[in-house]
Amino acid sequence: IVVDQPGHGPERIGVVGEFATRSLELAGLEGTVAGAELRLDRLESALAVEKKLRRPSDFPAVERDVNLVVDNAVPWGDLAAAVGESAGDLLEHCRLVQVWKDAERLGAGKKSMVVSLRLRSGSGTLSSEEANRVVADVVAACGRKVGAVLRQ
Repeated sequence: IVVDQPGHGPERIGVVGEFATRSLELAGLEGTVAGAELRLDRLESALAVEKKLRRPSDFPAVERDVNLVVDNAVPWGDLAAAVGESAGDLLEHCRLVQVWKDAERLGAGKKSMVVSLRLRSGSGTLSSEEANRVVADVVAACGRKVGAVLRQ
């Protein structure tokens, strides 16, 4: 795998290939096995993307967990995108805490996704009301974009 950047010339950043038969035998594997090795640090440097730097806030964060019920087919990436778009600049971090399925409690074809939000303002301490408003906006946006409902 070669990256050829203007002004820098080609640089090998990885390899792709099949493992040797003897190596597979030693590992107790059968058949054809392929592998890849990629230097992500070199790939990152090839991107022409300016990194945005911002000063960390002096104000405390507000943590909220939201338990959303969605169809089994809804991927985490779609839900995270809806969260990010609706929370805006106040969203410092969003992570998936738990996924579980229980047809009896959630319904057939449904799963529960617990999402942890860390909200922080750069201009002042968020009040509970402000944080709750952001969470309500997040839940509404997730409902519109991926059909999520708040678990009762």
